[in-house]
Amino acid sequence: MRERPERMIQHDEMAIPIIRNMLKEQGLPCYDVGVETDREELRQALLGRHDTASIMFRFRPDLICLRPGRSSVLIEAKSEGGRYRHFSVEVDSYRAARHWDAICPPLMYAFADLSQPPRVYACWAAEIPEPLEIRVPQRWDAAATEARIRAEFPNTTIRQEPYNPDPYRSGTPYLLIPKKAPYLRTWDKFVANELLR
Repeated sequence: MRERPERMIQHDEMAIPIIRNMLKEQGLPCYDVGVETDREELRQALLGRHDTASIMFRFRPDLICLRPGRSSVLIEAKSEGGRYRHFSVEVDSYRAARHWDAICPPLMYAFADLSQPPRVYACWAAEIPEPLEIRVPQRWDAAATEARIRAEFPNTTIRQEPYNPDPYRSGTPYLLIPKKAPYLRTWDKFVANELLR
């Protein structure tokens, strides 16, 4: 069995439990529904597939939150280990979240900054604007990847960068969400003013 990349451990074993516990503290039951619940065989089969059905299944939201007397909310969790001023979101994950939000609104993002002490920010998926820039690591499939991204995001600048096999990176195209983005709210404000209302 392959060793899990550090970024997956950071997401699955650090960020998701923090977010899950914060929801439970508010009396909001939540359940895991993300790809982490799938067999490894299926996860591997979905790699490299960019059609809508494949990305929606591979990049399912991580959690479903059951709000009493209100609609349920899908939650896409992202994490950053406290080293950067932004969160990275894979382009296919961003695409999938847009599709999920269109058919099963509302979908929210929970961004866990795992510096000490950990901080969590949140926003609705619809609030994240189309990216101004997408970064494309120069892997063996870079030309085809750039063509695919240009077709879907014609007004976005594509920034090529060297491929870095760092265990905290997926090696796939991504966009950056600044931790100070105006649409990100602190967890407490988002929950009190929007999730519980």
